Amino acid sequence: MDGERLASPGFPARQSDPIGAGDAFAAGYLAATLWGLPPAQRLRTANAMGAFCVQNLGDYEGLPSRRELTDFLDRTVDLRR
Repeated sequence: MDGERLASPGFPARQSDPIGAGDAFAAGYLAATLWGLPPAQRLRTANAMGAFCVQNLGDYEGLPSRRELTDFLDRTVDLRR
């Protein structure tokens, strides 16, 4: 991982409110780290959390449960561009 650069495309999202998107991204990355996921999956999880956040009013009201997040990621193709 030393010096390796990761990229992960964002998820399409209808933006209602950007408040909390950065915090949701960071929370997703940290949670995925605690779950033992590799760095590429941590980044993908973080992007998903940011996308969930901006689609609702408020900074945490639209965040998914772990099961909802996992289901979303399992159903969504990872394009890895």
